[in-house]
Amino acid sequence: MVKEILVVVKGKPTYERWTIYQWLLNNKDFLENKYNVVIKVEVREGDNKYPCIIVGKYIIEEPPFEEGYVLEVVDSILSRILNKN
Repeated sequence: MVKEILVVVKGKPTYERWTIYQWLLNNKDFLENKYNVVIKVEVREGDNKYPCIIVGKYIIEEPPFEEGYVLEVVDSILSRILNKN
């Protein structure tokens, strides 16, 4: 059975939230293949001025608005959750 991981981008409906969501959608296949999981990416409304990323119990508050950083931090969290290096 393949594990399903939920990644949430939460915040006010801004360009930054939409862009981070798109970055995650565009790169989820890479992460799914790397960890042999199914990744579900969702957007949720929130009161935060800047978006946050939630993966399991991990919350990244106000991530830098840079695609490489966002992907690297999500990859690192997935590695911790799935105990892979």
